[in-house]
Amino acid sequence: NQTGSIITSAKEEIRQLAVKVQADKNPVYLGDTQIFTLIVSDAASHIPVPNAEIKGVVTLPSGKSKEFSVTTDTNGHGSYTLKIGKTAELGKTNILFQVTSFGYEPLDVKSTSEIKDNSPANPFGEQISLFSLPFQPKDIFS
Repeated sequence: NQTGSIITSAKEEIRQLAVKVQADKNPVYLGDTQIFTLIVSDAASHIPVPNAEIKGVVTLPSGKSKEFSVTTDTNGHGSYTLKIGKTAELGKTNILFQVTSFGYEPLDVKSTSEIKDNSPANPFGEQISLFSLPFQPKDIFS
C-alpha cells in the first residue's frame, strides 16, 4: 500500500514591463513645476499594467536627492509633480524610476531634466553676455 502525493511545479513566467516616461517640459525654470507621467504596459501584449509601483529618486547636481513613490491607475498611468524652488540648484537633474509589479521583472528607467534660471535679469534662462555695439537706432531707419 503506497501513499504519496504528486507535487507539480508550475513555473511562473516572469513577464517584461515597458515604460514610457513623459515630461511636460524640459528645461524647467526656477519656480516651475514639472510633471512626469509614466505609462506602464506589458512589453509583449502592450496591455496597461494597473497598480504597478513606481519608486523614484530625483538627484540634483550637488548629489542631494529626494525620493517619491506613485502607483499606476487602471490605464497604467502614474504621475509625479516635481516642484522647482525659486532658489533650486541649476543644472542637470537625474531621475531614476524603479518600476515593479507582481509577475513582472523589475525595470529601472532613467531620465534627465535641466533646471535653468529665469530671473528678471535672465528672463529666457540663457547665459548672459554683455557687450556694446557702435550703433545708433537712427542707423536702422536711414
